[in-house]
Amino acid sequence: MTQHRTVLSGGWSARLYAAGVTVLWLSGPAVAAAPQAPEPDLPMTVVELFTSEGCSSCPPAEALLRELVARPSLLALEIHVDYWDALGWKDPFAAPAHTARQRAYAARVSGGQLYTPQMVINGHRDVIGSRRTEVDTLLRQSAPLPVRPVIRQQEGAFHVDLPESPAVTRPLTLWRVTYDLRQEVSVGRGENAGRRLVHSNVVRSLTVVGDWAGQAASLPLTPPEAGQGMAVLIQDGSGGPLAGAARWKPPE
Repeated sequence: MTQHRTVLSGGWSARLYAAGVTVLWLSGPAVAAAPQAPEPDLPMTVVELFTSEGCSSCPPAEALLRELVARPSLLALEIHVDYWDALGWKDPFAAPAHTARQRAYAARVSGGQLYTPQMVINGHRDVIGSRRTEVDTLLRQSAPLPVRPVIRQQEGAFHVDLPESPAVTRPLTLWRVTYDLRQEVSVGRGENAGRRLVHSNVVRSLTVVGDWAGQAASLPLTPPEAGQGMAVLIQDGSGGPLAGAARWKPPE
């Protein structure tokens, strides 16, 4: 499951994803109250690592992701898929929604193939996640995302502030992502039996907030669980290029 093939790139699709999701046609300035525990307003590049505790090729990619997490201009997320679970070890962080997201990328990025460890950069280019030199090259070649939302916390409530973006000409999907900053698991069976694995930025939920068409807006977000980080991704559907991202981390 670790064979690779030509890396593809592509532009945004013209179709509207997620039928039945409420389109948020909001306008007006973002609320100006000062955020608590803000992230620096930096152009962001997003790295999504699709991995599994049942895959012996994945721990080196997860170690590399831990290094990427420390870079302030990167949002690095570890997303555990469930199709390895039948081979002897049930990954506690795997979910069908994570596999569905990877399948959506496979249809547009990786020629229909599912494999681990797969890193997807900004939603439109991929690389085997354990190949450090190729990952570094792809990151250097990837421009930061153009849209710069901000996640703001005030008196226990969370909002994402979206800037006016005239270049957005059709609705894009807003994703809310929550993740555990660190997890450690002793694996009892499968390819990694006997190993203690360390995970960073482990995705626990992926939910659609709504659609956004480039208007200035401030939208409420469901708070993350205690100790979790939260991110917002602006994307063409679920497997298309990303247009923007923001993150929030709990105070240390």
